[in-house]
Amino acid sequence: QWMTRNDFYAQGDDVASGDCFILCLAEHTPRTSINLLLEMRSNIETRHCAILVAAIEDATHSAMDALDLGANDVLLTSFSAQEVEHRITAQIQHKKTNDRLRESVQAGLDAALNDPLTGLYNRRYAMTHLNHCVENARDGRSDLAVILVDLDHFKVINDTYGHTVGDTVLVNVAQRLKEAVRASDMIARIGGEEFMILLVDTPPAIAQTLADRLCRVIASTVLPDIAHPITASMGLRSFLPQAQDTSPQELFNQADTALYQAKSNGRNQVAAFIPTSMIAPTVTVQRS
Repeated sequence: QWMTRNDFYAQGDDVASGDCFILCLAEHTPRTSINLLLEMRSNIETRHCAILVAAIEDATHSAMDALDLGANDVLLTSFSAQEVEHRITAQIQHKKTNDRLRESVQAGLDAALNDPLTGLYNRRYAMTHLNHCVENARDGRSDLAVILVDLDHFKVINDTYGHTVGDTVLVNVAQRLKEAVRASDMIARIGGEEFMILLVDTPPAIAQTLADRLCRVIASTVLPDIAHPITASMGLRSFLPQAQDTSPQELFNQADTALYQAKSNGRNQVAAFIPTSMIAPTVTVQRS
């Protein structure tokens, strides 16, 4: 399909369906085609397509520029129809091979960073992100909160209804948590029925309010054929900018301490860890 420059732009997102494009360098305005080449390489829809440049002999220098700027091949005036067909076929095959390689790399990255069941981040990513968040909070003197979530009596659900139903519960809870936090916050599945939420730029009082709401959101979960209540215990640890000596691992451990306090106090509630240097007692509990 032959198109003018205006026709090409009129295609919109439909240009993504093209595997290969041939740009014709005009005799008097080769720069127009070069600019279009640059725009195609910067556009996410056409960035990886095959681009061949057809040029007359007088535009050979511009054709060489096109190769430097991202063209895959150059066709000069001596080319035959058979040669054009061969080069197009070769470039399309090359593009499809690269597409498969990119998909493989992306799948590897997803497997390294994401939990395959819930689609949330996994523990490896979460702990790395916690380190970054603490560093950023110190540098920007902003608040940060860590919430650890553990589903109550989850083993009973698995033993009673089977692991398939247990997986359904995990997916449902993960989705509810994800919908309840901001896009700038992070939520990860860090264990079998355990989740971690990082709230950036969130003062302690707001973090407590959100944790209480999350607890109620989970407790309101109703799934078909599951009579067992779905609840969670949560441990909250807020990081304040002035606490320069608190490490990411200490924050995590202290949130974990608060989580076990919530479980000890009857489950289905939030316990907040407060350093004894700031206020006593160490752990405060808010029942949802």
